[in-house]
Amino acid sequence: MAKPPSIGEQRLRLVQPAGDAAGIAAQLADIARQAEAGAPLLAAWSQVPELLRESGLSAEALRALLRDHPIRRLARQDPLAPLCAARPVDSAAILDLLLRRGQGHPDRWESNPTGRQIFAVTSRLTFASGLKERRQFAAELIDQCADRRPEPVVVSLASGRLPEAALSRAAAEGRIGRWLLVDEKEATLRAALADHPTLAALEPRLIPPIRFLNQLCRQPEVEADLLLFGAALDGLDELTMGRLLQCGFRSLAPGGSLLLGAFAFDLPDALYLDVMLDWRPVRRCESELRAAIRRLPPEEIGDFRVFRGPSRAMVYLHITRRG
Repeated sequence: MAKPPSIGEQRLRLVQPAGDAAGIAAQLADIARQAEAGAPLLAAWSQVPELLRESGLSAEALRALLRDHPIRRLARQDPLAPLCAARPVDSAAILDLLLRRGQGHPDRWESNPTGRQIFAVTSRLTFASGLKERRQFAAELIDQCADRRPEPVVVSLASGRLPEAALSRAAAEGRIGRWLLVDEKEATLRAALADHPTLAALEPRLIPPIRFLNQLCRQPEVEADLLLFGAALDGLDELTMGRLLQCGFRSLAPGGSLLLGAFAFDLPDALYLDVMLDWRPVRRCESELRAAIRRLPPEEIGDFRVFRGPSRAMVYLHITRRG
C-alpha cells in the first residue's frame, strides 16, 4: 500500500490552481483518495469550501460536475448531512447538533472517524458561527428585556431546544414572566423542557410557527415584550417573510421588540452547503430587510436597526415598537 501523503504534501497539492472544471474534479478526487488511504483528513477537507468558492463555477455547474463524485460520498458521512438534506431543513436542529457535539455528547456518528473529521471542519465554517451568533444575540436581548421590564413575555419561534436559555442571565435568575416556545415537533418541545427543567416560565406550544403567526394576526392572544423569530422564516420567500414580519410586529406590546436573523446573501459557505450538503438556505441582504420594514406602520416604529454580526454570516433586523 502506498504511503499516505503528508499534511505538507496535501497542502501543496491543494494550492495549485485548478484551471478548469476537470482540474477541480481532479483535486477533489485526490482528497477522496487520501481519505480512502487512511490519511488525516482535516487539513485536506478544510480546503474544500475554498476550492469550490474559487472555482468560478456556478452551483448548478458544480452539482452536475460532482453528482457522482467520490467527494460527495465522503461529504454524506458528515453528521450534519442528513439534517441538511431534510425537507424542510430545520436550522434550529442543525444548531442543536453543533452545540451538543461541541459539548461532547455521544451519538451514532462516534464510530465513524471519517465523519468526525469532516464534521470538525464543517462545524467551524462561517454558517455554523452565524447560527451560534444568532443564539447569542437572542440571549442578550432576553436579558436586556428582563432588565427593562419585570417578568417580560418572551415568544421564541422555531428555536429548537431553546439553546439561548442556557446563555441568559435572566432565565437563570427566574426573571421571565412567560416564555412561549412555539414548534411543530413534539419531540423538540419535550427535549427543550428536559434541557431546562428549572425554567418555570416555559410554555410549549405544539403548532407550526407560521400558523401561530397567522393566528396572532387574526386574534392576538399575547402581547410580546420580545419576539424571537429563530429559524421560523429561514426558508421563506421575500413576500411571505414580509407578511409574517407584519404579524409578529402587531403582536408586540408597546415598547416590545423583535429579532430576525437570516443568512447573508454573500455567505462564504453557500457553495459548500449547496453542492456537498444539498442545503440551499434562503439568503438575504440588508436592503431586503430594510424593504420589509416599509410594510410596517411607520408611526408605530420606535426604532430599528439592520446590521451584521461579527461572523458576517448573518444579517439581522431588530425593531422596537413605539410605546
